[in-house]
Amino acid sequence: TSFAAAVLIGNAANRPVVLKFGDWPVSTAVTANVTVIFLPGAKLVGTGSPVVTFTHDIVAGPSQIFEGVTADLSRAKCEKALFEWWGARGGLNPDEAAALINSTAALQAAANSGHNHPCGRAFSYKITDTIYMRTDKQTFGPAAGEPLCLLWLDDATGLKDHIQVDKIDGSPIQSVVVGNFFYARVQAATAGAAVNLNRYVIEPTVLGRVWNDPANKRIWNGIRIGPKCLKVRERMAGIEYCRNTGIECSISLIADKVIDIYLQGDYIRDNAIGVGFFGHIEGVYTAPSVILYNN
Repeated sequence: TSFAAAVLIGNAANRPVVLKFGDWPVSTAVTANVTVIFLPGAKLVGTGSPVVTFTHDIVAGPSQIFEGVTADLSRAKCEKALFEWWGARGGLNPDEAAALINSTAALQAAANSGHNHPCGRAFSYKITDTIYMRTDKQTFGPAAGEPLCLLWLDDATGLKDHIQVDKIDGSPIQSVVVGNFFYARVQAATAGAAVNLNRYVIEPTVLGRVWNDPANKRIWNGIRIGPKCLKVRERMAGIEYCRNTGIECSISLIADKVIDIYLQGDYIRDNAIGVGFFGHIEGVYTAPSVILYNN
């Protein structure tokens, strides 16, 4: 049977939909108003990327359950949305970037799902392109207090960010948390940042850690703060050995000024420039826990 038929019965009876092992075809938009339980090996397989909307809980393990569908989890009740649901495949070894499967599409689909906390179950993931965060109040990746997740960027151009925060239409994006990632790069960069708060980001929090091998620095900027950002909270465990700047704030117009940057992380050190403010800046607050040296 199809997923749409199973959901029709579940919605009418107000009972959970239980999907057994196998591919469940989806060809039209479907809204599940009840809990959907994916037993091991169950997967939605779409034709033409139909939108599947979940308004209740999703119960599933760390394996792929979405293929060829656009999953709308903006109203889903599940606590987390796992990267693995979209086919991400991580690893356990911190030095295995070359062996990791490219999980860019899966992580981007998780970010696009609208869920307030997409995250993974593995120790490390590899991406080959920038992941864009465009959902208000979303925590992307491990939350504060959860173990670091290693995010490898394999980008031969040397220009890309790991994660960029902004909305396509340029409107404000509010209260996002860039999660507890440990940022690493395969190639040396000549531009980009581990985290790029590109424009109009209101009250974001940036967790995680940026670290480069002192003898082989690869990440260009740790954090870039773009125009019209407000009340940026940097809470990283450290930003070290960046090829350019630990934290860069660069704007060209006074009207685009950045207001209030709270440096609450552990340390920013051994970068070519520790914290660089290029353009108009006001309201910089440095918490006592921040130590700047050898910058």
